[in-house]
Amino acid sequence: MRFVGREEEMRLLEREYARESGSFVVIYGRRRIGKTALISEFIRGRDSVYFLAGDLPDSENRKRFSEAVGAAIGAPGASFDSWESAFGSLIGRRGKTIVVLDEFQYLARSNPGFPSILQGIWDGAMKDSGLMLVLCGSFMGMMERYALSHSSPLYGRRTANVKLGPLSLCDASEAFPDLCPRDLVTLYAVTGGVPRYLELFHGEPSVREGIRRVVLERTGALHDEPLFLLGSEAKEPTNYIAILEAIAAGNSKLGDITGRLEVGSGAVTPYLKALEDMMLVRRTVPVTENPLRSKSGLYAICDGFTAFWFKFVFPNKRFLELGETGEAERMLDEHLGDGFASFAFEDICRSATFRMRERIGFPFTKVGRLWGKGAEIDVVALDPSSRRAFAAECKYSANRVSLSVYQGLKRKCAEDARLREYEVTYGIFSLSGFDENLVREAERDGAVLISMEDILEAGRGARSG
Repeated sequence: MRFVGREEEMRLLEREYARESGSFVVIYGRRRIGKTALISEFIRGRDSVYFLAGDLPDSENRKRFSEAVGAAIGAPGASFDSWESAFGSLIGRRGKTIVVLDEFQYLARSNPGFPSILQGIWDGAMKDSGLMLVLCGSFMGMMERYALSHSSPLYGRRTANVKLGPLSLCDASEAFPDLCPRDLVTLYAVTGGVPRYLELFHGEPSVREGIRRVVLERTGALHDEPLFLLGSEAKEPTNYIAILEAIAAGNSKLGDITGRLEVGSGAVTPYLKALEDMMLVRRTVPVTENPLRSKSGLYAICDGFTAFWFKFVFPNKRFLELGETGEAERMLDEHLGDGFASFAFEDICRSATFRMRERIGFPFTKVGRLWGKGAEIDVVALDPSSRRAFAAECKYSANRVSLSVYQGLKRKCAEDARLREYEVTYGIFSLSGFDENLVREAERDGAVLISMEDILEAGRGARSG
């Protein structure tokens, strides 16, 4: 799969590269998210030293770094007796040299003093040199501790940082131009937009077949992926697995999660916080409420593939390990669309709403959803200062959206006391278009009808900006 997306990140790196003095960039994010691909694309054709650290003794990492430096300065086989001398050989060279320390957390783990060593090198000659230093790492907690936290010797030195997230739906559509909208959303829902996961589906005859071969089959590349990720990030993965299983089973309230696990909230909340830091779980509250004060918070697995795996793979693990995929495939046939991908489509629509302020007709500061008393509104954007709101439904259906859906939305808004103080603009997001009656009614009301193409176009506009 060719390199797609990352326009904003590339613009930032180009800006840092253009600095006359030294630049210090930290790039971090979960595994498989495309950090190394981004760096490789950026350094292509430029003077650079790329070093991939290993979980090795400090002396071995220094030896390998010396070899990489030697190759860059035209001295193959060069050996340096210290990190300071290795970096020193690069300072003062003509032009701009990019130095990449990939999997930086291994350097800090094998030598706890390495961040202090690097601080001394940077504060000495490097910050005023033409070097561009890039630290990159996959273990979120370690990178924040070693490179970003107040307690790190490197705190305050970086000139920019990039917390890399998934690719957008628009990026995925560029990588898979032949997929119909429904299959595109399904693929994006399953992979969560993670570049490596998307890449593994490239060349598969269909999304459904790709799921079977890449995920369900015990030899598939992603068959045990969440277990691997949790094992690499967490000291007690079984506790995290139990919490994720509980959430995937529909227990979204803290009380429901603790009830399922038969433990007190104090035993669960630290793990939930860690899962939020790992970008696997997200707590949401109704958009009209303060997240710090609200007691209506719901937990959901926000990483697409992790949510998919715990919904379809984990419950069927004992069958899948025997090579029997039948039960998992039956669940897929029944729930992959309306029971899984449809929820991902709602997230896609909420993200797209931020890029559609001009289309909606007023600025807003908050986007989320609204629930309570049996009714739910998929997308609500608020501007508290002007007391204006945008409320919309999201429809993943293969059929065109009918007028009754729009009328139901208006009724729910009128009955929700939290929206009565707002002037509401209505909207419908649809994967498959709108029927004529709905189009006419929306035109009369000034409602906003947003198609799949509108969502992708808004994404393309955001990338070009």
